[in-house]
Amino acid sequence: TAPARTATTGCTTLKTPARGAMPRFMSAISRKNEGFRQYAGGFLIKVLWSDIERTPGVYDVTNIDRQIAYAAASGLDVRLLVLAGTSAPTDVKSIGGAPIPFFDHDQRIETTIGRFWLPAYQQRWQALQRALATAYDGNPLVKEVNISGTGLISAEVMLTMPKDVIPSLKITNAESMAAAGVTEPLRRSALDTDIAFMQDTWTSTHTTLFANVYMPIGATATIATTREIISATHARKPGHTVFGHTGASSGVLAGTTMKHMKDLYLWWEANGMPYMLQTQTYHGGWTNEGVDDLAEVLQWAAAHHAMSVELPRDWQFDAAALAVLKDVNVALAANAAPFAAVSIGC
Repeated sequence: TAPARTATTGCTTLKTPARGAMPRFMSAISRKNEGFRQYAGGFLIKVLWSDIERTPGVYDVTNIDRQIAYAAASGLDVRLLVLAGTSAPTDVKSIGGAPIPFFDHDQRIETTIGRFWLPAYQQRWQALQRALATAYDGNPLVKEVNISGTGLISAEVMLTMPKDVIPSLKITNAESMAAAGVTEPLRRSALDTDIAFMQDTWTSTHTTLFANVYMPIGATATIATTREIISATHARKPGHTVFGHTGASSGVLAGTTMKHMKDLYLWWEANGMPYMLQTQTYHGGWTNEGVDDLAEVLQWAAAHHAMSVELPRDWQFDAAALAVLKDVNVALAANAAPFAAVSIGC
């Protein structure tokens, strides 16, 4: 059933945003782990662009459909994320020249990306997203879709991992991208284009923009640029885009790590911007220290008007988190309620 639309021409009513605790993998709450389903408000559907578009212009959404069917049977929300960057099809990576060498520090592997700043690359991404919007924008279970067309190894579109060294070439990612022709103005233009395109294409579904301290190509990272991008995105279609951070942890809340980020959470809350959090893993990652106390992060998010929290792997074995999750889900759903039926273009 398609979501309700207002009578005014060009005026669209958005679905409710994703609500509650959201495992990053459906497997955490399905089949042998289905006893943990009661603790989840929804889950993330994460797919690779190269898996969807193995043949140019032909889209295989079997995996997406399977997971949406599970969500429908379980009464759960979903957030859809299509990974681009290193996960783009080879022919897309080859637009404008050979694929660009890149070091993925999450996987600790040498890989490649495409020239995401070129119009021909963007046209392929946009064609994919139009097809997905045609299929899922009217589906009431698909609450949010990540803005990820300029992401390099993830949906963290504000990060470029510029100082990471490609071992075999002994050059940095920034040097590799610069040699392929990217400049910071081109990168920023591509990001701004993708934000506007996604907002305009997914007319009934909230878009999700992950925010980090913005890393320009060839310049110093700055939180001021992060806030400027968020402000412009929110002003363009207030309530349409849910903002998020991918490194929530006890350390962030205490102000001992990623010191700008807690202030960003509070800024979102104070200005009535819809936001969500994704936690760090239990054991940390490339530069972080781990989530530490997941229960603390969940309760803080619920108390400070976040709408959903993406959970780390193995959350279902965290007794302290399980003890608070049901109450947290109720609070997160209440936080999301004011952003339901936000009217755009009225």
